[in-house]
Amino acid sequence: MKKYKYLIIGLFTFIYSSINAQKQDSVFTNASMNKAVVYYNAGADLYHTAKANINDGIQDIVINNIATELDLNTLQISCPENITILSSINRTIEQPVAEKNKPLLNKWQDSLKLLEKQLKTTQRAYEVAEGNSKRISDLILNSINGTNKNSISSDEIIKLTNFYTEKISILKEKLNQLEDLKASIAEKINEVKNKINELMINEEYGYNSKQIGQLILHVLSKSPGAAIFDFHYYISNAGWTPSYDIRVKSIDNSMRLLYKAMLHQQSGMKWDNVKLTLSTSNPNLGNAMPVITPTYLQLFNPILYQRSMALASAPMAVQVESFAPQKKAPAQENDEAPVVAEYLTLQENQLNANYEIDVPYIIPCDGNSISVNIREEKMNANYEHYSIPKLNNDVFFTALISEWDTLNLLTGEANIIMDNVYTSKTTLNPNTIDDTLKLSLGVDQRVSVTRTELKDFTEKKRNDNKLESHTYEIIAKNNKKQSIQLLIKDQYPISKTKDIEISLKDNGGATVDTETGILLWRISLNPGETKKMRFNYDVKYPKDKQLQEVK
Repeated sequence: MKKYKYLIIGLFTFIYSSINAQKQDSVFTNASMNKAVVYYNAGADLYHTAKANINDGIQDIVINNIATELDLNTLQISCPENITILSSINRTIEQPVAEKNKPLLNKWQDSLKLLEKQLKTTQRAYEVAEGNSKRISDLILNSINGTNKNSISSDEIIKLTNFYTEKISILKEKLNQLEDLKASIAEKINEVKNKINELMINEEYGYNSKQIGQLILHVLSKSPGAAIFDFHYYISNAGWTPSYDIRVKSIDNSMRLLYKAMLHQQSGMKWDNVKLTLSTSNPNLGNAMPVITPTYLQLFNPILYQRSMALASAPMAVQVESFAPQKKAPAQENDEAPVVAEYLTLQENQLNANYEIDVPYIIPCDGNSISVNIREEKMNANYEHYSIPKLNNDVFFTALISEWDTLNLLTGEANIIMDNVYTSKTTLNPNTIDDTLKLSLGVDQRVSVTRTELKDFTEKKRNDNKLESHTYEIIAKNNKKQSIQLLIKDQYPISKTKDIEISLKDNGGATVDTETGILLWRISLNPGETKKMRFNYDVKYPKDKQLQEVK
């Protein structure tokens, strides 16, 4: 029996020794980030490289300096062929305080303690002097108003008062000095506290304990040696939104568009000297195509209607068709950007565009947006003024941009800059099917348009109907030194019922859309020129009814 006992113990010892021979201590290393693919308002892919000297057998590779919140399902790792990755986990840990830099922090903290001690000593001295002054004042009052005041002569009272008045003056002077000293010490304390706070939040010193991301790889290595791990993953707390500068020169009416990206990130780490790729794609958008099913009509049945409503309110399964991804189109390089042409490469496929910027950027991890210039383009634009005097008398200076669909624009705010002077903001919205993109550049105060209903409004009753006649006059004047093209829109009402008859008697030379009632004038105005347009329409309706305007 004892023989079998020793045999079992030896077997377990052999197995335990074999396992420990294979499982080595954890290897720690830091990852360096070299690239970020940032998606349109929807996250980013972060690319890292980590180097480690590993042993043969099973071991853990602990990689620091990664994002604190990553999607582990998107993690992709490349490593040497002699290494097999058995598993991977990520976690968040507290970054230790930098011990080598502690003396500087301790110096300021010791100064703070000394100053706070001085402040307490000064405060106690102030309280003592204040108490002595109060007691002397009370003593004088008691001597003057006390019960034994008849036993004290007037000369003694005068001498006593003069003596204690001098003491009080000395104490008051001391109190003022102590008050100034307290204020001075308090000011120094605030300066030292501010210095400590600066050190605590300064990444160079690393005093502030903060959370950092960590990736742990459980690997099996066939041979020891240096190994390089390249990996990337997706994070959701980053992104970019487009912003534009539209620059117009009055001297030649030229227009340039500066395409910018407002980039932000809160990955838990600073992006230090990282090359950026800005993608117009959004990985959070679903790629499940909708499926349309037949819709049937039947005669209304209350019982069937109630049953169908009950079924409609119940949870329903969604039917989805599979969709195979399409192959990427060949990459095309765009060399038309004069701002960063030598650093930027435009890669386009059938779904999106990627701007690869071969310049390292530093992006702080504070959530604040920084501006990244993407490209600058010369725009083919024609200009005209635009007004709807029925709504307001403002005349807008607009640009009609052609061939805009080749610029890969996204909806975003645009700064209007006329002759190097910021004038206003507008919204650039490329989600249109028109060949020409219309963009408002601001209100031009030097062009006036007015609309007036003339007083020759008439109302007549004929049999059971009432007839109204309306006439409007529009006056446009160009107060500029240049000739302009002006587009004016107005309207006459459209009837929705046969009881109301509307007829346009005079369109005033406008182009008429009879379906919408829109009147459109395109006119040219020379400097100082004024033009008038007049239109008239009749409305006939039952005399016992009232009209109501419906939008």
